[in-house]
Amino acid sequence: MTVPNFIAAAVVIAKTDLVATIPSTLMELLGERFGLRVIVGPLPKIVTQIKLVWHERTDNDPAMQAFREVVARAVLKSLGKAEQR
Repeated sequence: MTVPNFIAAAVVIAKTDLVATIPSTLMELLGERFGLRVIVGPLPKIVTQIKLVWHERTDNDPAMQAFREVVARAVLKSLGKAEQR
């Protein structure tokens, strides 16, 4: 089965006997509400990096600088990290 995103996967596994690999942050948000439980498998933990990239022509654009700041703060907040500048 294929679903368009992790939230859809959480809904599917909540209503069936299927299993899925979903981000731990999503489990923290929805696991209890959907009655999901974590089963630690034999596979290594997947670690990803989040990078914010942009074209050099927008490097000094004040609106784009402000937008990048908003995105960076939101990501850091969602990861539970203080602003790192």
